[in-house]
Amino acid sequence: MGLFGFGKKKKEAPLKAASEKCEAELKRDAAEGDLLLTEAEAADRGGDYGQALWLYRCAAKFGNMSAMYRCAVMYEMGKGTAKDPAQAFDWYEKAALTGYAPAQMVCGDKRYKGDGVDRDPADALFWYGLAADNGIAQAQLDYAVMCARGDGVAMDRARGMQQLEKAIIRGGENAAGRLKALAAQDRAEGKGPGGLLDEAELDGLINEAEQSLKSKRTQWYHDAMSLYRAKKYNEASPLLMQLCDSVDGYWGEYPADAWAAKGWLYENRKDAAPDPDKAYHCYRAAARYGDRDGKAGMARLAARRDELSAEDGRATLAYVKELNDSKLNALVPALEERLAKAQAREQYEAGAEQREKEARALFTQAEVAGRAGDQARKLELFRRAAELGNAAAQYNCGLMYEIGRGTEKDRAKALYWYEKAARQGDRDAQFSCGAMYNSGRETEEDPAKALYWYEHAARQGSVTAMFNSGNMYSKGRGTAMDKNMALLWYEKAGIHDHLKAQINCGLLLYLNEGVEQDFPKSRFWFQKAIMLTDDEATLKYLDDMANHEVGLLMALREIPVMTNEEAAAYVEEIRDRIL
Repeated sequence: MGLFGFGKKKKEAPLKAASEKCEAELKRDAAEGDLLLTEAEAADRGGDYGQALWLYRCAAKFGNMSAMYRCAVMYEMGKGTAKDPAQAFDWYEKAALTGYAPAQMVCGDKRYKGDGVDRDPADALFWYGLAADNGIAQAQLDYAVMCARGDGVAMDRARGMQQLEKAIIRGGENAAGRLKALAAQDRAEGKGPGGLLDEAELDGLINEAEQSLKSKRTQWYHDAMSLYRAKKYNEASPLLMQLCDSVDGYWGEYPADAWAAKGWLYENRKDAAPDPDKAYHCYRAAARYGDRDGKAGMARLAARRDELSAEDGRATLAYVKELNDSKLNALVPALEERLAKAQAREQYEAGAEQREKEARALFTQAEVAGRAGDQARKLELFRRAAELGNAAAQYNCGLMYEIGRGTEKDRAKALYWYEKAARQGDRDAQFSCGAMYNSGRETEEDPAKALYWYEHAARQGSVTAMFNSGNMYSKGRGTAMDKNMALLWYEKAGIHDHLKAQINCGLLLYLNEGVEQDFPKSRFWFQKAIMLTDDEATLKYLDDMANHEVGLLMALREIPVMTNEEAAAYVEEIRDRIL
């Protein structure tokens, strides 16, 4: 640091900026991955498995763990591709390495059984251990059994007990029954080691873990509360955390005052920023078991919470009335206001299913009216369904206003309804928004918004939107001119047999104007275009290129043809590319 303390700030500023930029990019990637995952799941549900697999792979490239897992399932089941156990395990492993617990569990089972991969008990134990640490009860049981029996690994009963204790904590009062059910499931499915124990062996293992845990809990409670009452909060905190976490869901013989103490520590902690949300949930747990400090703490924090459930609102008002404390009584107006909001919110949410049911019925009636030729009635029914939030009805309202069916043409109203549907992910509506913002006829022209909606529709598989996105980048419309981005979108459209996109790919890859020349790829696209069309005008256009000043087609005839393997790899690379 400099003499006046400026040195550190100068060094920290670029580091902070870089950190913030990195964090922003990660957030954008996560949002993009979530969007692609949603689109992939929709394609999967619709039976378009090839498109679903492509979208899952795209989402996976943004680090989406669920998408990686779904890729594995698709390869394992042969959905959208040929069955490929090795590829499936690779994807399970990728998801597992990012911390996705279900994938870790599957990796453990496959390594334990040798299902599609070499059998490796040590590797199975590794994956079971990670899944167990992430709270998977089946993994906790399998890990404990392998350690206790020395099943393909060194025997380590104490290590196994630690995971079994976690399973008991997670299972609550019926932990033993749940563990037995998991063992029975292992036996029936032949998946993991949990099913190797007979009932007597399993009972003995569970009883041993329960007694060990009970002894630990008792010690934690006495030590933690002694330190807490002595105001040694820093020392009491980790013990309270251990105790409360170990009895989450049921208390048995353990007093609720430990929960209240934990809540107080979260609310007033000095070693880190206070955490009112965690404090509230701790107070709530203590209050549920009758602790006075828990009730007071819950009421105090409830009055400041942005959102409160109706159940909690009623409970806190009852606690305030019971405690009859002047400071808590002053919170009654704030608590009543939050309770009223919670009740209104819950009533709205409870009505959502009914509204969707009504919307579907209105949509059906609108289609019937349309078939009967009553377009005005059709529009009215679509509008009523649209106002209830039905995206398909919103799109149809937009379409009818745009073309003037059942009403006068009104592009402003059309755009209003298209955008409503587009924000709910309707692909056709997204494309229509792009087209309307691009044309600007009777509505505001906004090329940037046009590109935004075209790209959203393109990511959901609209081939024309892919082509239009390429045009926007090629012309620098709504964005800076970017021939490479234009090529990426043209290639996407081209592999879906969009003729003009294929021609544009060929030109961009040949002309060396903003895109690196690649003659074999250029020839690949022109050949696809020629094979695709029997339209005389298009063939003449392609043939006339022979007289182009660059001698395009004549030059391309001298270029070696891409092999089938090269062409397949190129197409696969395009499919996998994320835009």
